[in-house]
Amino acid sequence: MKRFIAFLLMVATAPWCMASSENEPLDPVYINLSDTASLQRGARLFINYCLSCHSAAYMRYRRMAQDLDISEELLKKNLMFAGNKPGDLMRTTMPAEYAKDWFGVVPPDLTLIARVRKPDWIYTYLRNFYLDDSSPSGWNNNLFQNVAMPHVLYGLQGSQRLVSKSSEGDGKPVLVVGFVVPAEKRILERSTLSLSQDPIYPYKRIRAE
Repeated sequence: MKRFIAFLLMVATAPWCMASSENEPLDPVYINLSDTASLQRGARLFINYCLSCHSAAYMRYRRMAQDLDISEELLKKNLMFAGNKPGDLMRTTMPAEYAKDWFGVVPPDLTLIARVRKPDWIYTYLRNFYLDDSSPSGWNNNLFQNVAMPHVLYGLQGSQRLVSKSSEGDGKPVLVVGFVVPAEKRILERSTLSLSQDPIYPYKRIRAE
């Protein structure tokens, strides 16, 4: 998750905002922007999990590859699913009208999130999804209640449930780990590419049984 946030910090260029709880305590996270291998893995996670709904429209594939020391061959083979050319902007292929119909809102461009929200907020947000049967997506978020976004990283992180304090504090809900999705249910698995000099290890999509 840290590598994903590091990638968002790398592409952040302008203001972006979203409504959420303003005074919630945040989990601290250390991000090393000089760790190129981690940034590369973050780019892989972003493209596999996020770009289907969210654009990063202020970043071009070629510039991302140059900044992360990724060869154009690897870029085209493993990191270009929504763009036709390396010079294309990183835009989602999801039509805005479909997104509005499915989620009730058009997913925001993520080029801008890290500069406004800062790493600690993103890290806390991504770690605070929990199962919620009353939500249309089946998920909710303890930092950003009633968010339209589902928990797209549950196959890597596992699933959590929300419980309430019963004997101490003010009774405010507290997020606790509930259960972990078994490995055989995960929707991604490592590919078997031979990349002896490049630290990118792309995932390939498989169908969950």
